[in-house]
Amino acid sequence: MEKQTRSTHSTRSDRFRECIGGIFKFLSGRSPKKTYAISMSIIIIILIATNIYAILAFPTTYSFLRRSVSSLGNRLKNSDGHIIWSIGMCFAGIFLIPYVLFLYRKFRPIARITSIVSTSILILSCIGIFGVGIFSEDTGWIHYVFALIAFFLSFVGFSFNMYIFIKSYKDKRGWPKIWQIVMLYLITDLIMLGFLTAFSMYWIYVFWDLFWFNPLLPLWEWLLSGSYILHLYSLLFIIREK
Repeated sequence: MEKQTRSTHSTRSDRFRECIGGIFKFLSGRSPKKTYAISMSIIIIILIATNIYAILAFPTTYSFLRRSVSSLGNRLKNSDGHIIWSIGMCFAGIFLIPYVLFLYRKFRPIARITSIVSTSILILSCIGIFGVGIFSEDTGWIHYVFALIAFFLSFVGFSFNMYIFIKSYKDKRGWPKIWQIVMLYLITDLIMLGFLTAFSMYWIYVFWDLFWFNPLLPLWEWLLSGSYILHLYSLLFIIREK
């Protein structure tokens, strides 16, 4: 009986250590690609669900052409839905970091210095996403600082990754295919270019009182947010396990 009790305790202890070890592997980017495919899918589902809830809870009809993404988390504009939206953003900001570390472990053998720089920038971008969730639009300038960190640093990090992809292709590692590089960055860069154009024109719209001119900045903001997640998720189909 005593031996059986010791065996049971030992089994539970081993399972606990395995569980802790698995969590640490995931957080440090050492889990298999399949694990991060699941985590990215969960992140996307949570973001879609929290955004839909916030849109439905918005006190007036929400317009993708007139309302910014961040207005869903504005405590003054969306008193019923802002908390759920903020939780979704914070969740994404935290759990994108292990995926970024996974990418680093795949990119490091190809270009060590570039992968370190890219990873550092993308982690800062994830912190920006988390900050957007913590500091809502109604908090003022600090929200916009985190938004800039999230959007523009992601674009910079993706640009460094492009060098890694091109080097991998030239080294004949088997991935990525040239059409994958073209499609991935064509979508991301065109949307960023559209956003920057709309962002620049927006100030003409505001300061010059040209109310007949509306660059539809909120729509481009939504497209930019979607392209961020699409870019990261697409990498799972490009990167090979070994």
